[in-house]
Amino acid sequence: MHAQIQTLSRRTAASADQSCRLPSLGHEHDFQALAIEGSLPADLRGTLYRNGPARYDIGTRAHWFDGRGAVSAVRFDGQGGASGAVRLTHTPTVDADLAAATPRFGGFRQPSSWGRSLAGLFGGQVVRNLANINVLPWQGRLFALFETTLPVELDPATLENLGETSLAGLVGAWNAHPHRVASRRAVYQFGVRIGREVSLEVYELPDSGAARRLTTLPLPGVGEVHDFFATDHHLVFMLAPLWCSPLELLARRSFVDALRWRADQPSQVLVIPIDRPHEVLRLETEPFFFWHSVNGHERAGGRELVLDLVRYPHFAATRDALAARSDGGPLPIGAGGSSLARAVLDLPARRVRWETLADRPCEFPAVASARQGAPCDSAWLATQAQPAARDGWFNGLTRFDLERGTSRDIGLGAHRSVSEPALVAKREGDGHWLLCLVADHEAGRSWLGVWDADGADDEPRARVWFDQLVPPPLHGCWMGARD
Repeated sequence: MHAQIQTLSRRTAASADQSCRLPSLGHEHDFQALAIEGSLPADLRGTLYRNGPARYDIGTRAHWFDGRGAVSAVRFDGQGGASGAVRLTHTPTVDADLAAATPRFGGFRQPSSWGRSLAGLFGGQVVRNLANINVLPWQGRLFALFETTLPVELDPATLENLGETSLAGLVGAWNAHPHRVASRRAVYQFGVRIGREVSLEVYELPDSGAARRLTTLPLPGVGEVHDFFATDHHLVFMLAPLWCSPLELLARRSFVDALRWRADQPSQVLVIPIDRPHEVLRLETEPFFFWHSVNGHERAGGRELVLDLVRYPHFAATRDALAARSDGGPLPIGAGGSSLARAVLDLPARRVRWETLADRPCEFPAVASARQGAPCDSAWLATQAQPAARDGWFNGLTRFDLERGTSRDIGLGAHRSVSEPALVAKREGDGHWLLCLVADHEAGRSWLGVWDADGADDEPRARVWFDQLVPPPLHGCWMGARD
């Protein structure tokens, strides 16, 4: 079956990708030696995984978010060498639509068929699981993540697809942004289950022992829950007034077309105590939208929660940016109106106070893993540098000091696009290596850059080259050799 699907995929990929002019993965390959320019740090030993949309061979309304997922990996041997692999991710819904004359499952801009919409009334799956957003490592296992669907397990050593999993019936649906709390030695994850009613399911995945579902909460009308915050004692979900009735999805509307911004409604803030997950505190604040959290921590004896995030004034800014590309391509981020912001939650007073940390377009934040859920003085984000990228995408990396307001910029030129950065702790002493997969459109190839995150050089210490252009991924993780 997979061989037939791969043949069909190769036959249709060229025409589909040409019609929507999105960067597409040329070929898959197993781990192979990669060319290295410069010198890799001797203490860099482990694997960087990245996941993102990579093929547009299903449907006629291709959008960047609707591309089939491909996981790329660069493995560092700690002796100055590196190898890399890229593999498309298969799911039952992807394979079914690749084999069908007409796609049946819906997506971000692709409506579902009437048959799938009717099946949704009885709990059947309506949305295609593209597994194209993130990857989650847990207890030596690796999972590719999408939204509102089951995770897809991969072999971390080979990227072989092992299939969708419910973790022995525990998981109904997972979304794409888990968060680790180092003090608890656990990862926290959530899923939004869509049916006749919408519910939020929250999970704990400890470093050892079995996963468990902490709580399930109703989410009437909520249209998008992409990310959340995790601190030592709390999980926080900030729900924009972006509503979507499941009936509209079942009526064959694409996801983006079914969303409605309710400017007259506040944003809702759900504060879930990890040790008492059924005692949910509900706050309200001004309407706003966000895709990604930076970090969160507690202060004042746990009476205040400090939450840093990339904030948009409303969803219309994101919707306009999505519509601005006639080819459905990556967002022209400057039109999105993003800024680096901080929300301070006063829990006894049930009040939310806002601060602007940096009023400039930015996205895809990264903080040191040891500081996740704890006070953190800095974060790296993708930004726009001058000269601007030709496609409007991010072409710079910026380190923001979250307390002093200073920044350090690395610009990569108009013909390069950056992805989400990653910070890897140095094995000796303090500090981190900064890793970022860069699409070099002039060279027609992608390279993984390695910088000293605590240094001052704009040029990377090393570049690790793929033999092709890997489409800019969304998110990923670092798995150290000892992990």
